Amino acid sequence: MKPSLDGLAGARGGCAAALAAALSLFITSGASAAPTALVSRGSGGLDHTPSGLATGNGPELAPVAIQDNPVRVGAAGSAIGGTAVSKRVPEGVLGAPGLNHHDERTADHGNQFSLEPPDQGLCVGNGYVIEAVNDAIRARSAATNQPVSTVSSLNRFFGLSSPITRNTTPVTFGPETTDPKCVYDVDTKRFFVTTLVLDQDFTTGAFTGDTEVLIAVSKTSDPTLGFSIFSISTTNAGDPVNHPGCPCLGDQPLIGLDKNGFYVSTNEFPFFVNGFNGAQIYAMSKQKLAAAANGGPVPALATLNAGQLPTPDSGGIWYSVQPSTPTPNEDDAEYDSARKQLRGVEYFLSALEFFGTGDTRVAVWALTNTDSLQTAAPALQVQTKIVNTGTFYIGPPNMSQKGSAGLIQSNDDRMNQVVKYGNTLYGAVNTGLTDSSGAQTAGIAYWGIKPFWQKGGILDGKVQLEGYVSVAGNNVVYPSIAVNREGDGMMAFSLIGPDYYPSAAMVRFGAHDGPKGPVSIVGAGVAPYASFGVVPGQSAGRWGDYSAVADDKNNVWAAAEYIPVASFGAAANGGLANWGTFVWKLTPEN
Repeated sequence: MKPSLDGLAGARGGCAAALAAALSLFITSGASAAPTALVSRGSGGLDHTPSGLATGNGPELAPVAIQDNPVRVGAAGSAIGGTAVSKRVPEGVLGAPGLNHHDERTADHGNQFSLEPPDQGLCVGNGYVIEAVNDAIRARSAATNQPVSTVSSLNRFFGLSSPITRNTTPVTFGPETTDPKCVYDVDTKRFFVTTLVLDQDFTTGAFTGDTEVLIAVSKTSDPTLGFSIFSISTTNAGDPVNHPGCPCLGDQPLIGLDKNGFYVSTNEFPFFVNGFNGAQIYAMSKQKLAAAANGGPVPALATLNAGQLPTPDSGGIWYSVQPSTPTPNEDDAEYDSARKQLRGVEYFLSALEFFGTGDTRVAVWALTNTDSLQTAAPALQVQTKIVNTGTFYIGPPNMSQKGSAGLIQSNDDRMNQVVKYGNTLYGAVNTGLTDSSGAQTAGIAYWGIKPFWQKGGILDGKVQLEGYVSVAGNNVVYPSIAVNREGDGMMAFSLIGPDYYPSAAMVRFGAHDGPKGPVSIVGAGVAPYASFGVVPGQSAGRWGDYSAVADDKNNVWAAAEYIPVASFGAAANGGLANWGTFVWKLTPEN
Protein backbone atom coordinates (compact mmCIF):
# COMPACT_ATOMS: atom_id res chain seq x y z
CA MET A 1 0.00 0.00 0.00
CA LYS A 2 1.23 3.48 -0.81
CA PRO A 3 0.22 7.13 -0.52
CA SER A 4 -0.78 9.40 -3.35
CA LEU A 5 1.74 12.19 -3.64
CA ASP A 6 -1.15 14.46 -4.64
CA GLY A 7 -2.27 14.21 -1.03
CA LEU A 8 1.05 15.45 0.33
CA ALA A 9 0.82 19.02 -0.91
CA GLY A 10 -0.03 21.55 1.77
CA ALA A 11 0.01 18.95 4.50
CA ARG A 12 2.52 20.76 6.69
CA GLY A 13 4.61 23.89 6.46
CA GLY A 14 8.36 23.69 5.95
CA CYS A 15 11.55 25.69 6.06
CA ALA A 16 13.13 27.01 2.87
CA ALA A 17 16.68 26.40 4.06
CA ALA A 18 18.40 23.04 3.73
CA LEU A 19 18.68 21.17 7.01
CA ALA A 20 22.15 21.28 8.48
CA ALA A 21 21.97 21.27 12.27
CA ALA A 22 21.63 17.95 14.07
CA LEU A 23 18.22 17.28 15.63
CA SER A 24 18.31 15.17 18.78
CA LEU A 25 16.10 12.15 19.20
CA PHE A 26 15.78 10.72 22.70
CA ILE A 27 13.68 7.63 23.35
CA THR A 28 14.15 5.46 26.42
CA SER A 29 12.26 2.52 27.82
CA GLY A 30 11.57 4.56 30.92
CA ALA A 31 9.94 7.56 29.22
CA SER A 32 6.61 8.70 30.59
CA ALA A 33 3.19 8.16 29.04
CA ALA A 34 4.05 4.75 27.57
CA PRO A 35 6.02 5.52 24.41
CA THR A 36 5.69 3.38 21.32
CA ALA A 37 7.49 0.13 22.12
CA LEU A 38 8.51 -3.15 20.54
CA VAL A 39 6.37 -6.00 21.88
CA SER A 40 6.86 -9.77 21.63
CA ARG A 41 3.98 -11.53 19.83
CA GLY A 42 5.00 -15.20 20.03
CA SER A 43 6.15 -17.52 17.25
CA GLY A 44 5.53 -18.08 13.55
CA GLY A 45 7.27 -19.51 10.54
CA LEU A 46 6.95 -21.38 7.29
CA ASP A 47 4.43 -24.19 6.84
CA HIS A 48 5.89 -27.69 6.71
CA THR A 49 2.84 -29.37 5.15
CA PRO A 50 0.97 -28.54 1.94
CA SER A 51 -1.86 -26.08 2.48
CA GLY A 52 -3.49 -25.87 -0.93
CA LEU A 53 -7.11 -25.02 -1.64
CA ALA A 54 -9.70 -27.20 0.05
CA THR A 55 -12.74 -28.24 -1.96
CA GLY A 56 -16.09 -26.57 -1.38
CA ASN A 57 -14.52 -23.52 0.18
CA GLY A 58 -17.26 -21.09 -0.78
CA PRO A 59 -17.38 -18.17 -3.21
CA GLU A 60 -14.79 -15.50 -3.78
CA LEU A 61 -15.59 -12.49 -1.63
CA ALA A 62 -14.64 -8.99 -2.73
CA PRO A 63 -11.39 -9.30 -4.70
CA VAL A 64 -9.15 -6.63 -3.29
CA ALA A 65 -7.29 -4.24 -5.58
CA ILE A 66 -5.44 -1.88 -3.26
CA GLN A 67 -6.53 1.51 -4.57
CA ASP A 68 -4.98 3.96 -2.12
CA ASN A 69 -2.53 5.37 -4.64
CA PRO A 70 -4.06 6.88 -7.80
CA VAL A 71 -1.40 7.68 -10.37
CA ARG A 72 -1.26 10.97 -12.24
CA VAL A 73 -1.37 10.69 -16.02
CA GLY A 74 0.28 13.12 -18.40
CA ALA A 75 3.76 13.40 -16.95
CA ALA A 76 6.59 14.50 -19.22
CA GLY A 77 10.31 14.34 -18.71
CA SER A 78 13.53 14.83 -20.60
CA ALA A 79 13.89 13.31 -24.07
CA ILE A 80 15.54 9.90 -23.77
CA GLY A 81 16.58 7.82 -26.75
CA GLY A 82 16.01 4.44 -25.14
CA THR A 83 18.11 1.37 -24.49
CA ALA A 84 18.20 -1.66 -26.78
CA VAL A 85 16.47 -4.83 -25.57
CA SER A 86 17.85 -8.36 -25.77
CA LYS A 87 15.60 -11.39 -25.36
CA ARG A 88 18.65 -13.57 -24.80
CA VAL A 89 19.09 -14.41 -21.13
CA PRO A 90 22.55 -13.18 -20.08
CA GLU A 91 25.28 -15.60 -19.09
CA GLY A 92 25.48 -16.11 -15.35
CA VAL A 93 21.69 -15.93 -14.81
CA LEU A 94 19.84 -18.72 -12.97
CA GLY A 95 16.14 -17.88 -13.14
CA ALA A 96 12.87 -19.57 -12.22
CA PRO A 97 9.21 -18.66 -11.72
CA GLY A 98 8.48 -17.46 -8.22
CA LEU A 99 5.17 -17.04 -6.42
CA ASN A 100 2.02 -16.20 -8.36
CA HIS A 101 -1.60 -15.22 -7.85
CA HIS A 102 -2.77 -18.83 -7.77
CA ASP A 103 -0.20 -19.64 -5.04
CA GLU A 104 -1.37 -16.62 -3.05
CA ARG A 105 -5.10 -17.25 -3.43
CA THR A 106 -4.92 -20.96 -2.58
CA ALA A 107 -2.56 -20.75 0.41
CA ASP A 108 -3.96 -21.54 3.87
CA HIS A 109 -6.56 -23.89 2.35
CA GLY A 110 -8.00 -21.09 0.25
CA ASN A 111 -8.72 -18.80 3.19
CA GLN A 112 -7.21 -15.86 1.35
CA PHE A 113 -8.41 -12.98 -0.84
CA SER A 114 -7.37 -12.35 -4.42
CA LEU A 115 -4.92 -9.46 -4.25
CA GLU A 116 -2.92 -7.15 -6.47
CA PRO A 117 -0.22 -5.94 -6.63
CA PRO A 118 2.09 -8.64 -5.21
CA ASP A 119 4.63 -6.29 -3.51
CA GLN A 120 7.96 -8.07 -3.55
CA GLY A 121 10.10 -9.10 -0.58
CA LEU A 122 13.37 -10.98 -1.19
CA CYS A 123 16.34 -11.90 0.97
CA VAL A 124 19.21 -14.36 0.67
CA GLY A 125 21.57 -15.91 3.21
CA ASN A 126 23.04 -19.16 4.54
CA GLY A 127 22.06 -21.03 1.38
CA TYR A 128 18.41 -19.95 1.47
CA VAL A 129 16.28 -17.48 -0.47
CA ILE A 130 13.06 -16.16 1.03
CA GLU A 131 10.46 -14.67 -1.32
CA ALA A 132 7.36 -12.91 0.05
CA VAL A 133 4.42 -11.28 -1.74
CA ASN A 134 0.89 -10.11 -0.90
CA ASP A 135 0.01 -12.50 0.80
CA ALA A 136 2.28 -15.54 0.61
CA ILE A 137 5.84 -16.57 1.45
CA ARG A 138 8.16 -19.44 0.53
CA ALA A 139 11.81 -20.49 0.98
CA ARG A 140 14.06 -21.49 -1.93
CA SER A 141 17.52 -23.01 -2.27
CA ALA A 142 20.23 -20.50 -3.14
CA ALA A 143 22.11 -23.27 -4.94
CA THR A 144 19.31 -24.42 -7.25
CA ASN A 145 16.77 -21.56 -7.08
CA GLN A 146 14.07 -24.17 -6.42
CA PRO A 147 11.53 -24.17 -3.55
CA VAL A 148 12.49 -25.96 -0.35
CA SER A 149 9.26 -25.22 1.52
CA THR A 150 5.57 -25.16 0.70
CA VAL A 151 3.72 -21.89 0.14
CA SER A 152 2.62 -20.31 3.43
CA SER A 153 0.15 -17.48 3.80
CA LEU A 154 1.62 -14.34 5.36
CA ASN A 155 -1.02 -14.49 8.08
CA ARG A 156 -0.01 -17.97 9.16
CA PHE A 157 3.70 -17.16 8.85
CA PHE A 158 3.22 -14.27 11.29
CA GLY A 159 1.12 -16.34 13.69
CA LEU A 160 -2.18 -14.68 12.78
CA SER A 161 -5.60 -16.15 12.02
CA SER A 162 -6.69 -16.39 8.39
CA PRO A 163 -7.88 -13.16 6.73
CA ILE A 164 -11.13 -14.99 5.90
CA THR A 165 -12.43 -18.41 6.96
CA ARG A 166 -14.85 -19.62 4.33
CA ASN A 167 -15.90 -22.98 5.80
CA THR A 168 -17.94 -21.35 8.57
CA THR A 169 -21.52 -20.08 8.34
CA PRO A 170 -21.38 -17.15 8.21
CA VAL A 171 -17.77 -16.63 7.13
CA THR A 172 -15.43 -15.01 9.65
CA PHE A 173 -12.54 -12.61 9.25
CA GLY A 174 -9.05 -12.08 10.62
CA PRO A 175 -6.34 -9.46 10.07
CA GLU A 176 -5.17 -8.33 6.64
CA THR A 177 -1.42 -8.40 5.98
CA THR A 178 0.28 -6.40 3.23
CA ASP A 179 3.56 -4.83 2.04
CA PRO A 180 6.07 -7.58 2.95
CA LYS A 181 9.82 -6.92 3.09
CA CYS A 182 12.76 -9.16 3.92
CA VAL A 183 16.49 -8.85 4.66
CA TYR A 184 19.26 -11.22 5.81
CA ASP A 185 21.84 -9.84 8.24
CA VAL A 186 25.34 -11.30 7.90
CA ASP A 187 26.37 -10.07 11.37
CA THR A 188 23.64 -11.80 13.40
CA LYS A 189 23.03 -14.49 10.74
CA ARG A 190 19.29 -13.95 11.01
CA PHE A 191 16.44 -13.32 8.57
CA PHE A 192 14.15 -10.35 9.23
CA VAL A 193 10.70 -10.26 7.57
CA THR A 194 8.17 -7.44 8.01
CA THR A 195 4.54 -6.77 7.14
CA LEU A 196 1.84 -4.20 7.81
CA VAL A 197 -1.24 -5.60 9.59
CA LEU A 198 -4.75 -4.11 9.49
CA ASP A 199 -7.31 -5.63 11.85
CA GLN A 200 -10.76 -6.56 10.53
CA ASP A 201 -13.98 -7.06 12.45
CA PHE A 202 -14.45 -10.79 13.12
CA THR A 203 -17.98 -10.94 11.78
CA THR A 204 -18.26 -8.14 9.19
CA GLY A 205 -14.74 -7.88 7.76
CA ALA A 206 -14.80 -4.10 8.24
CA PHE A 207 -11.49 -2.50 9.20
CA THR A 208 -11.38 -1.59 12.90
CA GLY A 209 -8.60 1.01 12.61
CA ASP A 210 -6.15 -1.03 14.71
CA THR A 211 -2.84 -1.47 12.85
CA GLU A 212 0.69 -2.66 13.53
CA VAL A 213 3.96 -3.50 11.84
CA LEU A 214 5.11 -7.04 12.57
CA ILE A 215 8.77 -8.10 12.51
CA ALA A 216 9.58 -11.81 12.19
CA VAL A 217 13.13 -12.75 13.24
CA SER A 218 14.47 -16.23 12.48
CA LYS A 219 15.52 -18.19 15.55
CA THR A 220 18.58 -19.52 13.74
CA SER A 221 20.30 -18.95 10.41
CA ASP A 222 17.97 -21.62 8.96
CA PRO A 223 14.64 -19.94 8.07
CA THR A 224 12.81 -23.28 8.02
CA LEU A 225 13.32 -23.70 11.80
CA GLY A 226 10.94 -21.00 12.98
CA PHE A 227 10.65 -17.27 13.66
CA SER A 228 9.81 -15.11 16.64
CA ILE A 229 7.33 -12.29 16.05
CA PHE A 230 7.54 -8.73 17.37
CA SER A 231 5.08 -5.86 16.99
CA ILE A 232 5.18 -2.06 16.68
CA SER A 233 1.73 -0.55 17.16
CA THR A 234 0.97 2.09 14.52
CA THR A 235 -2.66 2.73 15.53
CA ASN A 236 -2.13 6.01 17.33
CA ALA A 237 1.58 6.23 16.48
CA GLY A 238 2.18 8.19 19.67
CA ASP A 239 5.60 9.47 20.68
CA PRO A 240 3.91 9.44 23.25
CA VAL A 241 1.37 12.03 22.03
CA ASN A 242 -1.19 10.66 19.57
CA HIS A 243 -0.73 11.89 16.00
CA PRO A 244 -3.35 13.90 14.05
CA GLY A 245 -6.33 11.99 12.66
CA CYS A 246 -5.45 8.67 14.24
CA PRO A 247 -6.22 5.77 14.40
CA CYS A 248 -3.50 5.51 11.74
CA LEU A 249 -1.63 2.98 9.66
CA GLY A 250 2.10 2.72 8.97
CA ASP A 251 1.91 2.20 5.23
CA GLN A 252 4.55 0.32 3.20
CA PRO A 253 7.16 -0.49 5.87
CA LEU A 254 10.68 -0.06 4.42
CA ILE A 255 13.63 -1.76 6.11
CA GLY A 256 17.42 -1.48 6.38
CA LEU A 257 20.48 -2.32 8.47
CA ASP A 258 23.74 -0.95 9.77
CA LYS A 259 26.28 -2.53 12.16
CA ASN A 260 24.07 -1.74 15.15
CA GLY A 261 20.47 -1.51 14.15
CA PHE A 262 17.46 -2.76 12.28
CA TYR A 263 15.40 0.12 10.86
CA VAL A 264 11.78 0.40 9.74
CA SER A 265 10.39 3.45 7.93
CA THR A 266 6.66 3.91 7.23
CA ASN A 267 4.30 6.47 5.71
CA GLU A 268 1.68 7.34 8.30
CA PHE A 269 -1.93 7.92 7.23
CA PRO A 270 -5.06 8.52 9.32
CA PHE A 271 -7.23 5.45 8.78
CA PHE A 272 -10.74 6.92 8.58
CA VAL A 273 -10.13 10.53 7.56
CA ASN A 274 -8.05 12.24 4.89
CA GLY A 275 -4.54 13.32 5.76
CA PHE A 276 -0.89 12.38 5.84
CA ASN A 277 1.39 12.60 8.88
CA GLY A 278 4.65 11.96 7.05
CA ALA A 279 7.36 9.35 7.32
CA GLN A 280 7.98 7.60 10.64
CA ILE A 281 11.29 5.90 11.46
CA TYR A 282 11.73 3.13 14.04
CA ALA A 283 15.17 1.94 15.17
CA MET A 284 16.20 -0.99 17.38
CA SER A 285 19.32 -3.06 18.11
CA LYS A 286 19.55 -5.92 15.64
CA GLN A 287 21.79 -7.89 18.03
CA LYS A 288 19.27 -7.57 20.85
CA LEU A 289 16.42 -8.36 18.47
CA ALA A 290 18.18 -11.55 17.38
CA ALA A 291 18.73 -12.49 21.04
CA ALA A 292 15.08 -11.73 21.82
CA ALA A 293 14.07 -14.22 19.13
CA ASN A 294 15.54 -16.89 21.43
CA GLY A 295 14.00 -15.65 24.67
CA GLY A 296 16.15 -12.63 25.51
CA PRO A 297 14.73 -9.27 26.57
CA VAL A 298 13.00 -7.21 23.89
CA PRO A 299 15.20 -4.25 22.85
CA ALA A 300 14.30 -0.61 23.38
CA LEU A 301 12.69 1.16 20.42
CA ALA A 302 13.74 4.61 19.20
CA THR A 303 11.24 6.53 17.06
CA LEU A 304 11.43 9.58 14.84
CA ASN A 305 8.40 11.45 13.49
CA ALA A 306 9.99 12.76 10.28
CA GLY A 307 6.68 14.39 9.38
CA GLN A 308 7.46 17.05 11.99
CA LEU A 309 10.85 17.91 10.51
CA PRO A 310 10.99 20.91 8.15
CA THR A 311 11.45 20.35 4.43
CA PRO A 312 13.10 22.67 1.88
CA ASP A 313 9.69 23.53 0.40
CA SER A 314 6.84 25.27 2.18
CA GLY A 315 3.91 22.87 2.32
CA GLY A 316 6.06 19.79 1.75
CA ILE A 317 6.19 16.80 4.06
CA TRP A 318 8.73 13.96 4.12
CA TYR A 319 7.62 10.65 2.63
CA SER A 320 9.11 7.21 1.83
CA VAL A 321 12.45 7.63 3.61
CA GLN A 322 14.29 4.51 2.41
CA PRO A 323 16.80 2.93 4.84
CA SER A 324 19.95 1.55 3.24
CA THR A 325 21.27 -1.98 3.46
CA PRO A 326 25.04 -2.60 3.15
CA THR A 327 26.62 -4.96 0.66
CA PRO A 328 27.71 -8.00 2.73
CA ASN A 329 31.43 -8.63 3.27
CA GLU A 330 32.34 -5.32 1.67
CA ASP A 331 35.61 -3.66 2.66
CA ASP A 332 34.35 -0.10 3.28
CA ALA A 333 37.12 1.71 5.16
CA GLU A 334 35.63 5.16 4.56
CA TYR A 335 32.30 4.17 6.08
CA ASP A 336 34.05 2.42 8.97
CA SER A 337 35.95 5.63 9.74
CA ALA A 338 32.74 7.69 9.72
CA ARG A 339 31.01 5.07 11.83
CA LYS A 340 33.74 5.26 14.45
CA GLN A 341 33.67 9.06 14.58
CA LEU A 342 29.88 9.25 14.70
CA ARG A 343 29.43 6.28 17.08
CA GLY A 344 27.47 4.41 14.43
CA VAL A 345 25.56 5.72 11.41
CA GLU A 346 22.66 4.53 9.23
CA TYR A 347 22.01 6.31 5.91
CA PHE A 348 18.71 6.80 4.05
CA LEU A 349 17.58 8.36 0.75
CA SER A 350 14.28 10.03 -0.12
CA ALA A 351 12.79 11.90 -3.07
CA LEU A 352 11.51 15.50 -2.78
CA GLU A 353 8.80 15.61 -5.43
CA PHE A 354 6.14 17.09 -3.15
CA PHE A 355 3.74 18.76 -5.58
CA GLY A 356 3.60 16.76 -8.82
CA THR A 357 5.72 19.24 -10.79
CA GLY A 358 8.96 17.24 -10.89
CA ASP A 359 12.31 17.71 -9.19
CA THR A 360 16.05 17.11 -9.46
CA ARG A 361 16.80 16.90 -5.73
CA VAL A 362 17.41 13.89 -3.50
CA ALA A 363 17.64 13.95 0.30
CA VAL A 364 20.37 12.09 2.16
CA TRP A 365 19.53 11.20 5.77
CA ALA A 366 21.85 10.05 8.54
CA LEU A 367 20.94 8.62 11.93
CA THR A 368 24.04 8.86 14.11
CA ASN A 369 25.02 7.47 17.51
CA THR A 370 23.44 4.15 16.58
CA ASP A 371 25.87 2.52 19.05
CA SER A 372 23.37 3.68 21.69
CA LEU A 373 20.81 1.20 20.36
CA GLN A 374 22.70 -1.41 22.39
CA THR A 375 21.63 0.40 25.57
CA ALA A 376 18.29 0.63 27.37
CA ALA A 377 18.03 4.33 26.48
CA PRO A 378 18.93 4.98 22.83
CA ALA A 379 19.86 8.58 22.00
CA LEU A 380 20.06 9.09 18.25
CA GLN A 381 20.62 12.23 16.21
CA VAL A 382 19.34 12.88 12.68
CA GLN A 383 20.65 15.11 9.91
CA THR A 384 19.36 15.67 6.39
CA LYS A 385 21.24 17.03 3.39
CA ILE A 386 19.52 18.08 0.17
CA VAL A 387 21.61 17.12 -2.88
CA ASN A 388 20.86 18.90 -6.16
CA THR A 389 21.37 16.42 -9.01
CA GLY A 390 21.16 16.96 -12.75
CA THR A 391 18.57 14.20 -13.19
CA PHE A 392 14.95 15.34 -13.42
CA TYR A 393 12.18 13.02 -12.23
CA ILE A 394 8.38 13.28 -12.16
CA GLY A 395 5.42 10.97 -11.63
CA PRO A 396 5.11 8.60 -14.63
CA PRO A 397 2.00 7.99 -16.76
CA ASN A 398 -0.05 4.81 -16.86
CA MET A 399 1.39 2.10 -19.11
CA SER A 400 0.01 0.44 -22.22
CA GLN A 401 0.65 -3.27 -22.73
CA LYS A 402 0.97 -5.60 -25.67
CA GLY A 403 -2.20 -7.43 -26.65
CA SER A 404 -4.63 -5.38 -24.57
CA ALA A 405 -6.36 -2.02 -24.45
CA GLY A 406 -6.19 -2.17 -20.67
CA LEU A 407 -3.70 0.11 -18.93
CA ILE A 408 -1.43 -0.64 -15.97
CA GLN A 409 -0.52 1.81 -13.23
CA SER A 410 3.13 2.81 -13.04
CA ASN A 411 2.79 4.31 -9.55
CA ASP A 412 4.67 7.46 -8.55
CA ASP A 413 8.24 8.64 -8.15
CA ARG A 414 9.11 7.72 -4.56
CA MET A 415 12.55 6.30 -3.74
CA ASN A 416 12.86 2.55 -4.25
CA GLN A 417 15.22 0.13 -2.47
CA VAL A 418 18.58 1.63 -1.38
CA VAL A 419 21.87 -0.28 -1.09
CA LYS A 420 25.21 0.98 0.23
CA TYR A 421 28.51 0.13 -1.45
CA GLY A 422 31.82 1.99 -1.12
CA ASN A 423 30.15 4.48 1.21
CA THR A 424 27.85 5.38 -1.70
CA LEU A 425 24.06 5.02 -1.65
CA TYR A 426 22.46 3.58 -4.78
CA GLY A 427 18.77 4.16 -5.41
CA ALA A 428 16.28 4.79 -8.20
CA VAL A 429 12.77 6.11 -8.83
CA ASN A 430 10.08 5.70 -11.47
CA THR A 431 9.81 8.76 -13.68
CA GLY A 432 7.82 10.06 -16.61
CA LEU A 433 9.86 10.45 -19.82
CA THR A 434 9.29 11.69 -23.34
CA ASP A 435 11.21 9.51 -25.77
CA SER A 436 12.67 10.55 -29.11
CA SER A 437 9.37 9.86 -30.88
CA GLY A 438 7.49 12.16 -28.52
CA ALA A 439 5.70 9.32 -26.73
CA GLN A 440 5.26 9.61 -22.98
CA THR A 441 6.46 6.53 -21.15
CA ALA A 442 7.55 5.39 -17.71
CA GLY A 443 11.29 5.15 -17.18
CA ILE A 444 13.84 4.98 -14.38
CA ALA A 445 16.04 7.71 -12.89
CA TYR A 446 18.94 6.42 -10.77
CA TRP A 447 21.69 7.82 -8.55
CA GLY A 448 24.80 6.87 -6.66
CA ILE A 449 25.09 9.50 -3.92
CA LYS A 450 28.06 9.60 -1.57
CA PRO A 451 27.48 10.99 1.93
CA PHE A 452 30.44 12.63 3.65
CA TRP A 453 31.04 14.76 6.73
CA GLN A 454 32.22 18.35 6.89
CA LYS A 455 34.22 19.74 9.80
CA GLY A 456 32.10 19.88 12.92
CA GLY A 457 30.16 16.74 12.04
CA ILE A 458 27.89 18.32 9.40
CA LEU A 459 26.39 15.92 6.85
CA ASP A 460 27.04 16.57 3.17
CA GLY A 461 26.60 14.57 -0.02
CA LYS A 462 27.65 14.52 -3.65
CA VAL A 463 26.49 12.72 -6.77
CA GLN A 464 28.88 10.02 -7.97
CA LEU A 465 26.63 8.50 -10.61
CA GLU A 466 23.28 9.35 -12.19
CA GLY A 467 21.23 8.83 -15.31
CA TYR A 468 18.20 7.16 -16.87
CA VAL A 469 17.19 3.71 -18.04
CA SER A 470 14.43 3.55 -20.65
CA VAL A 471 13.21 1.53 -23.61
CA ALA A 472 11.91 3.68 -26.47
CA GLY A 473 8.13 3.57 -26.79
CA ASN A 474 7.83 1.15 -23.83
CA ASN A 475 8.02 1.28 -20.05
CA VAL A 476 10.48 0.14 -17.38
CA VAL A 477 9.26 0.41 -13.78
CA TYR A 478 9.92 -0.55 -10.16
CA PRO A 479 13.73 -0.54 -10.16
CA SER A 480 16.01 -2.12 -7.57
CA ILE A 481 19.83 -2.04 -7.68
CA ALA A 482 22.18 -4.63 -6.20
CA VAL A 483 25.95 -5.05 -6.47
CA ASN A 484 28.31 -7.64 -5.02
CA ARG A 485 31.45 -7.01 -2.98
CA GLU A 486 33.35 -6.25 -6.21
CA GLY A 487 30.84 -3.56 -7.18
CA ASP A 488 29.31 -5.58 -10.06
CA GLY A 489 25.62 -6.33 -10.26
CA MET A 490 22.33 -5.36 -11.88
CA MET A 491 19.29 -3.14 -11.86
CA ALA A 492 16.08 -5.21 -11.85
CA PHE A 493 12.64 -4.00 -13.01
CA SER A 494 9.54 -4.85 -15.05
CA LEU A 495 9.39 -4.16 -18.82
CA ILE A 496 5.90 -3.37 -20.15
CA GLY A 497 4.63 -1.76 -23.33
CA PRO A 498 3.09 -2.08 -26.78
CA ASP A 499 6.02 -4.28 -27.87
CA TYR A 500 6.27 -6.48 -24.77
CA TYR A 501 3.94 -8.46 -22.58
CA PRO A 502 4.71 -7.57 -18.94
CA SER A 503 8.14 -9.15 -18.31
CA ALA A 504 10.86 -9.33 -15.66
CA ALA A 505 14.00 -7.63 -16.93
CA MET A 506 17.40 -6.33 -15.90
CA VAL A 507 20.41 -4.36 -17.03
CA ARG A 508 23.92 -5.01 -15.76
CA PHE A 509 24.99 -2.30 -13.33
CA GLY A 510 28.41 -1.31 -12.01
CA ALA A 511 28.97 0.72 -8.88
CA HIS A 512 31.42 2.96 -10.74
CA ASP A 513 29.94 3.10 -14.26
CA GLY A 514 26.22 2.44 -13.89
CA PRO A 515 24.11 0.54 -16.48
CA LYS A 516 26.07 -1.52 -19.00
CA GLY A 517 24.83 -3.17 -22.18
CA PRO A 518 21.25 -3.80 -23.27
CA VAL A 519 18.15 -4.36 -21.20
CA SER A 520 17.74 -8.15 -20.96
CA ILE A 521 14.47 -10.00 -20.50
CA VAL A 522 15.02 -12.76 -17.93
CA GLY A 523 11.38 -13.73 -17.35
CA ALA A 524 9.41 -13.26 -20.57
CA GLY A 525 5.73 -12.44 -20.18
CA VAL A 526 3.42 -14.59 -22.30
CA ALA A 527 0.14 -12.61 -22.19
CA PRO A 528 -1.39 -9.28 -21.15
CA TYR A 529 -2.14 -8.61 -17.50
CA ALA A 530 -5.60 -10.13 -16.92
CA SER A 531 -6.25 -8.25 -13.70
CA PHE A 532 -9.61 -7.64 -12.09
CA GLY A 533 -8.41 -4.02 -11.85
CA VAL A 534 -7.77 -3.67 -15.60
CA VAL A 535 -10.97 -2.37 -17.19
CA PRO A 536 -10.27 -0.72 -20.57
CA GLY A 537 -11.48 2.86 -20.58
CA GLN A 538 -12.33 2.76 -16.86
CA SER A 539 -9.47 1.73 -14.60
CA ALA A 540 -5.82 0.69 -14.68
CA GLY A 541 -4.55 -2.36 -12.84
CA ARG A 542 -2.03 -2.17 -10.02
CA TRP A 543 1.49 -3.40 -10.72
CA GLY A 544 4.53 -3.86 -8.55
CA ASP A 545 4.35 -2.06 -6.08
CA TYR A 546 8.07 -2.74 -5.98
CA SER A 547 10.72 -5.23 -7.04
CA ALA A 548 13.43 -6.50 -4.69
CA VAL A 549 17.12 -7.38 -4.77
CA ALA A 550 19.61 -9.07 -2.46
CA ASP A 551 23.24 -10.13 -2.60
CA ASP A 552 24.97 -13.24 -1.35
CA LYS A 553 28.75 -13.63 -1.56
CA ASN A 554 29.61 -12.98 -5.21
CA ASN A 555 26.03 -13.35 -6.48
CA VAL A 556 23.20 -10.84 -6.72
CA TRP A 557 19.52 -11.85 -6.64
CA ALA A 558 16.35 -10.16 -7.83
CA ALA A 559 12.62 -10.72 -8.13
CA ALA A 560 10.13 -8.75 -10.20
CA GLU A 561 6.56 -9.13 -11.41
CA TYR A 562 5.70 -10.58 -14.83
CA ILE A 563 2.87 -12.49 -16.54
CA PRO A 564 3.66 -16.24 -16.60
CA VAL A 565 0.32 -17.54 -17.99
CA ALA A 566 -2.66 -16.27 -19.94
CA SER A 567 -4.92 -17.49 -17.12
CA PHE A 568 -4.69 -19.80 -14.13
CA GLY A 569 -8.13 -21.08 -15.10
CA ALA A 570 -11.45 -20.98 -13.31
CA ALA A 571 -10.43 -23.60 -10.73
CA ALA A 572 -9.81 -22.22 -7.25
CA ASN A 573 -10.81 -18.74 -8.39
CA GLY A 574 -7.39 -18.55 -9.97
CA GLY A 575 -8.70 -16.88 -13.10
CA LEU A 576 -9.23 -13.55 -11.36
CA ALA A 577 -5.64 -12.44 -12.00
CA ASN A 578 -2.62 -13.90 -13.79
CA TRP A 579 0.33 -12.10 -12.17
CA GLY A 580 3.44 -13.95 -11.13
CA THR A 581 6.96 -13.19 -10.01
CA PHE A 582 10.27 -14.24 -11.51
CA VAL A 583 13.26 -14.90 -9.23
CA TRP A 584 16.79 -14.93 -10.60
CA LYS A 585 20.42 -15.03 -9.55
CA LEU A 586 23.16 -13.25 -11.48
CA THR A 587 26.77 -14.29 -11.05
CA PRO A 588 28.65 -11.29 -12.50
CA GLU A 589 31.69 -11.86 -14.64
CA ASN A 590 34.94 -11.64 -12.73
